[in-house]
Amino acid sequence: MGLSIFNYSSSLAMKDLCEYLGFQKEVTDRLINHIEKMDLKRFDPYFKGLFSLETGEESTKEISALCKTKEDPSGDNGLKALSIYLAAAQHTYEIYKGLGISRQVYLDSMEAFNLFVNEHMQSYGYYGFDRDHWIYRQLSAKIFRLGELEYELLTLSENSLPIGKALGGSPVLSVHIPSSSLLTRDALDTSYGMAKEFFFKHFPDYNYMCVYCATWLLSPVLKQFLKEGSHILEFQSDYEIVHVNKETNNGLKWIYKKEYDDFTQLPEDTSLMRNIKKHLLAGGKIGAATGYVRDFDKR
Repeated sequence: MGLSIFNYSSSLAMKDLCEYLGFQKEVTDRLINHIEKMDLKRFDPYFKGLFSLETGEESTKEISALCKTKEDPSGDNGLKALSIYLAAAQHTYEIYKGLGISRQVYLDSMEAFNLFVNEHMQSYGYYGFDRDHWIYRQLSAKIFRLGELEYELLTLSENSLPIGKALGGSPVLSVHIPSSSLLTRDALDTSYGMAKEFFFKHFPDYNYMCVYCATWLLSPVLKQFLKEGSHILEFQSDYEIVHVNKETNNGLKWIYKKEYDDFTQLPEDTSLMRNIKKHLLAGGKIGAATGYVRDFDKR
């Protein structure tokens, strides 16, 4: 029979995983209802594709589309698809066990599901899931949360600009910053230490050329708005910046929780929000940058 969703469709297993990951009861109940009542045969042809970077994007597109009907065009705001991905996450645990990775690292990494659902609530005022385009990277065991940061096994595209010693086509570790991260000095150092040990132990043949990050959090523009002692500036201090994009506002969604076409409507809940809003209304942009962690192996 091979890899099949029917091996991972137990409502009890779904309930246990949702509780481990900290889902609200309302969300857990809706997910269990979907896994019990949906016609899983329709999803089975795309299930095994969720565990590969080569097929994951197409599989999530197909699964998301199958969850939407005329009667329910949003697929319960994406939660129907999420029930399929959480069934898949149970197989991901088997991948972790095969690599000798602890259950705690598995749960920490899969916590991204609940984080995304809660971010949806913050953005729109109701629970949902809209990260289909991203989540197969977690399911295929390519992204791991180690302390406050996530690290992704990634090969740079052949036409990528150099990042430190890493040329196009090089293996690297890509850093991602979950919205729940606490970017203190101790937390960052702990995470870097965990990552060094983790990849040496579980991926000894993965000779990454650098540990890098491409994000709005590294934008030099932020130095205009942040005070000494800022956690964002602490994070920036670890990176050697190699590329700056001054013309993007892609980071605004993470700062203001959703997209705004009219900058006059941007919230002003924090001093950073207020200062960036003023900057944008004056015609500025927030920017982004790419950099690599200095002396990562010595940290």
